Amino acid sequence: MGRKCVWTPAQSKQFLTFHADHRMRAAWALAIVVGARRGEIAGLEWSRIDLDRGVLYLHWQRTTTSTGVVEKTPKGKSKRTVAIGPALVAELRAHRNRQSAEKEHCRSRGSVRSAAIRSPRSRRQCCTAASP
Repeated sequence: MGRKCVWTPAQSKQFLTFHADHRMRAAWALAIVVGARRGEIAGLEWSRIDLDRGVLYLHWQRTTTSTGVVEKTPKGKSKRTVAIGPALVAELRAHRNRQSAEKEHCRSRGSVRSAAIRSPRSRRQCCTAASP
């Protein structure tokens, strides 16, 4: 297994600033700030986030198997409840508002969208981006 690179706070801020308008920004913020794995992010739904209390329930993950995409509990003891600060709460609220606007736009055009935080169908699509 290769050596893992850990970003400094300045590099993390630079990345999120560079991707300020990207629709995956909230997912990347979750990965950077709370260390959420891409399968956990892909499995996260609004019903598993309490923005008023600042709590995130990472109790499910989405993964790909030979039979397709499945939702399941995380391996081992990685099922956890995480407190999130005001900046991440604001990020998630903004994401939810953008998502609601997208959903309304799609509804007006006859399309159907998921109410989940996740957009990607698989975890591989979730956290892939070019660095700034």
